[in-house]
Amino acid sequence: MPGGYFIGPGDDGQAFFGGDGSFTRTAFETAYLDGVIMPATPESRRAFASDLDEWDVCAAVIGPGFNHDVVLAQATRLIGTDPEPVGDVLIWRDLSAVRSLSE
Repeated sequence: MPGGYFIGPGDDGQAFFGGDGSFTRTAFETAYLDGVIMPATPESRRAFASDLDEWDVCAAVIGPGFNHDVVLAQATRLIGTDPEPVGDVLIWRDLSAVRSLSE
């Protein structure tokens, strides 16, 4: 999950649950929680690519879950290709072409 999940100290000294904000986290939280797909514009694809590059992501996996079809549609639009079905999950094995958009 983009941003990850943890409980730690926030900037205000209080407990903080979640992870750092990013374009990718916002895109996938919006798809997952609200069922809304962000458009895959050149700007959004560059922001997504920049996140992947910063995190050194080389592959992506989507398993069964809440709002699966919407999350899958968001990923497919941002990645730009269909995933490979492997068992009960969908995999994008090589995101190097997507990451190159951040350059």
